[in-house]
Amino acid sequence: MTDKQYFVLSHAEARRRAITAIADAPDGWHVTIEPPRRSGDQNDKFHAMLGDFSRQLTFVDRQFDIESWKRLTVDQFELETESKPSLVVPSLDFQRVVTLGSQTRKFSVRKALNYIDWLYAYGIDHGVRFRRRALDVLEEALNMRKAA
Repeated sequence: MTDKQYFVLSHAEARRRAITAIADAPDGWHVTIEPPRRSGDQNDKFHAMLGDFSRQLTFVDRQFDIESWKRLTVDQFELETESKPSLVVPSLDFQRVVTLGSQTRKFSVRKALNYIDWLYAYGIDHGVRFRRRALDVLEEALNMRKAA
């Protein structure tokens, strides 16, 4: 048996192979069943929206790039939706502070959909005029939500 196997439970054959791998695994090995991670399409969707944030919004009298807006919005999204604030700690040389928080790559499909909804609401509340691409992206996200 190889060290690690990964199965996407998307059809009966994949499920059979996973069951066989579990049955053949040595004692002490671990099994994890988890919901699917956010998709590349979802990633594209929220990056399009964050691009509009970076072009139109300022925070503490500064413009920020997409990655900075992602950190700011993910932190606020987590606080508002899960009461889970980020942790701020000193840097290793004690000269700065570092924020440790959630990362979108770990979002489930459902959580990514909720984040896209949250971004849209936040943007509207703060006067963001979403470009057509971001609105198309939102429509696709809503269709994904219906399918989920």
